[in-house]
Amino acid sequence: LWGCCALFLGHPHFRALRRFPRWAHARKPWWGFSSRRFERVPPGVTVVNETPAQLLARLESRWLKRAWLTGGGKLAASFAAQGLIREYVVSIMPVLLGRGVPLLDGISMPEELNLVDARRFANGVMQLRYSAG
Repeated sequence: LWGCCALFLGHPHFRALRRFPRWAHARKPWWGFSSRRFERVPPGVTVVNETPAQLLARLESRWLKRAWLTGGGKLAASFAAQGLIREYVVSIMPVLLGRGVPLLDGISMPEELNLVDARRFANGVMQLRYSAG
């Protein structure tokens, strides 16, 4: 995860991850953004009803240096709208879905990105890393 310290996710992504037999990245601290209650919260997951800026300010004042926003197009759009994303890591899977969750659901302003790195994996996945602005 390129030196990641904390992981953030929205309610829909949390529900999707709960279907897997093991909790992904169980050794990392997770924060789930939701105004609703999460069912069966795994150890290490903290559910918050704060804005991204509020949580980041609170965590940065304590220890946070880097975080990974793992999913949720609406949550990602709220981080982007507040100018809180410095780097985008986009993985292209060799599967055509036909539909899915938008990367940034509801973002209205285009943002120029600069390609920093591109990795090709043996399984056909391409991972592109961009810096914002």
